[in-house]
Amino acid sequence: MLRPLLDRDDANQAPCGKPPVDGWSIRTEIATKLLALVFSAEITSARKVNSNITYLGNLTLKTRLTPLKTDKFEAIWFGDALNDASDVNMLYIHGGGFVWCHAETNAQGVVGMVSNAKSQYGKTLVALGLDYKLAPEAKFPSQLHEALAAYEYLTTRSSKPILLLGDSAGGNLVLSLLLALKLPENKHLRRPAAAVAVSPWCQLDFSNVAPSYTKNQKSDYCGAGRLSHYVGGYVGSASVKDPLVNPICGDFRGCCPILIHYGGKEVFQDDIEALVGVLKEQQVDVTAVKNPLAPHDTPMMPVLFGDMALSGGQVIAAFLAKHA
Repeated sequence: MLRPLLDRDDANQAPCGKPPVDGWSIRTEIATKLLALVFSAEITSARKVNSNITYLGNLTLKTRLTPLKTDKFEAIWFGDALNDASDVNMLYIHGGGFVWCHAETNAQGVVGMVSNAKSQYGKTLVALGLDYKLAPEAKFPSQLHEALAAYEYLTTRSSKPILLLGDSAGGNLVLSLLLALKLPENKHLRRPAAAVAVSPWCQLDFSNVAPSYTKNQKSDYCGAGRLSHYVGGYVGSASVKDPLVNPICGDFRGCCPILIHYGGKEVFQDDIEALVGVLKEQQVDVTAVKNPLAPHDTPMMPVLFGDMALSGGQVIAAFLAKHA
């Protein structure tokens, strides 16, 4: 099984041969290669493999996952639902290129951050994970509308502050949600207290591919070819120049504090750093944390990436607790 392989005593030791990245453990190399295989598969196969990995990864999860279905969105509660004892409510939006993964895919990562916020900082977070409809069956703006509906659900049922957390494509949706909340039709919704974007896919325009796609091609499991295919399935007839599709083009002035966590060995590196520059120019309170050895989205996958994921998760938990 997956976990015993990654939990071997030598999993954090350097392999006998030269690793793709100096300083990588066997665990990091195995995890990256495994995800590269999933990523390279066509969508139907990738979804099946991801479901199997999710099942295995969550076998040791002790937190109850409870489905929530409304007429506007579906989601899962990571543990307790809304309650008066919590300090803050959090909406989590998963990644997967808009085409695969579900809210429970990275449950270990989300639950770990929630647990860390409680054990280390004394803050109780209630977490709701959005299970948005996947592309290409559902296209933009369906996913954003579902995110807005889930956010409104939290605002109308609790007066507690709301935090946002999203990774990869979910990071894109978190950023797009921040922009959507500035629109006149959404002014009635109170703003979130803070937002976290983990390895956000913030640039969907492939007319000018960033150098890090080439530089980090061998150290990441994502690639421009497959990602551009995903964009077509998600965007549909919309424009990649639309900030709600391509948030790096957006105006974030007046938005809440944002933490962006990313890896120095991921293909999104240059685009993410460009986004951080945009946010700083717009005087947004943005904190950027880079793990120089990490590929894409490691904090969300502690079963696969071990200590590398846990260190990122601790940074994120501290930020969430600070704004709870």
